Amino acid sequence: MLNLKLTTPSGKTQDLSLPLRVEDIVQRPMPFYLAYGKVTATFETPDADLNEKLGSLMPNAVEGGVQELNLLAYILDRMDEKRLALLRDNLPDEPCDVEELTRRACYFCDRYLDRDGNPDSYVVPLERYRESSSLSEKLQREFRMNLEKQRMTSGQLFDRIIEQARENGDLARFDAIDEYILDDTSDKGKLCSYEFDLLPAMNFGGSEGIYIDCYLKGKFDESGRDSLHIGTIKTLDTDLDACKVMGELCGALMYHENRFVNENLYLFDSTESIERMITKSMEIEQQITDPEMQMGQQM
Repeated sequence: MLNLKLTTPSGKTQDLSLPLRVEDIVQRPMPFYLAYGKVTATFETPDADLNEKLGSLMPNAVEGGVQELNLLAYILDRMDEKRLALLRDNLPDEPCDVEELTRRACYFCDRYLDRDGNPDSYVVPLERYRESSSLSEKLQREFRMNLEKQRMTSGQLFDRIIEQARENGDLARFDAIDEYILDDTSDKGKLCSYEFDLLPAMNFGGSEGIYIDCYLKGKFDESGRDSLHIGTIKTLDTDLDACKVMGELCGALMYHENRFVNENLYLFDSTESIERMITKSMEIEQQITDPEMQMGQQM
């Protein structure tokens, strides 16, 4: 495991453990810290000496950001104690880039070991080994699959808006005249853009009652459409009081949609935008482990 502590210029901190879960990245406040925070990195493998050495070799900046560090953590988690010890004994003496640390970790992670725990003599030596892209590609596929699982369909968004409005007490007046609330499940596509608004359209029905048809207007996916029906609300009442209740409900739904989307913005962001965020270059703050150096700085 690789633990990151992100610190903003104002001193606020946020912890992140790698290998990462998608939800740890996309939910607030992590995007803010990834954009503005400096990073302190500490390793947690079963080999304490390896942890210390890896920490001392970290560069001042990681060009590939969290994604690059995540690959290193992912490989370390796959290694047993023998492989970790081999990595520890074959690390460079001076700080290097994370790509080099990952290359060496990948070498000992993938190699066949004999009964004495040594790499097979027939494989390419470490000096000439080039990191295989298979682990990186696998990790990226898993990230995208898990990101897709976090996303919502339009019908699920409608249900969440209704749930939030109900929890806030904003459906109490409608419940007295309720006929039904029905999400539209016909569109199975996932929302992957937040450049939309909720438009509730209230009308008298063709034969009875008052309807609110809810639409998303704007950009909500990559289909090129700019309008999508997400749900319908109906009452059988048609008097003035019912019109007032339904009109009030339209305003409440607009409020809760705006609030929910803004509080969960990256759940609706494009995959490309999220990947830009996690590959943004990170500045690494070096930890001082020598007590005499720490005392000297304090003086």
